[in-house]
Amino acid sequence: MAGNRTAIWVMMALWAGAMMMSGLALTAEPTGDGFTRGLNRVTGFVGWQAPGMILALAVWLSSRPLERGDRLRWLARLPGWWTALLIVGVAVLIAVSAWIANRPPPISDAPPTGAPVTAQGD
Repeated sequence: MAGNRTAIWVMMALWAGAMMMSGLALTAEPTGDGFTRGLNRVTGFVGWQAPGMILALAVWLSSRPLERGDRLRWLARLPGWWTALLIVGVAVLIAVSAWIANRPPPISDAPPTGAPVTAQGD
């Protein structure tokens, strides 16, 4: 059981390192021109998040044999919950962006005050 606990701590340290590197990837100098400018930061972030997600799953599964109520078992759940929160956050961001992009345009301004409502504008 001690080997399993050590493996969990090692995987949690690797997960924390991957999360730190993904955060640092967002601070990189943007490269490219036009539309693709700054994509190197996004790919760096996702590139470090992918192994972080795999490690979070591995930590979660490795902690299952631990006794209920064990602090390490609950601590080992944090990477999985953080990953789930990140996925939900990105999904909400995409959904809100799509909703804002597809809203109907605002109603145009009221007609000038000197003209009757039925008059044709210029």
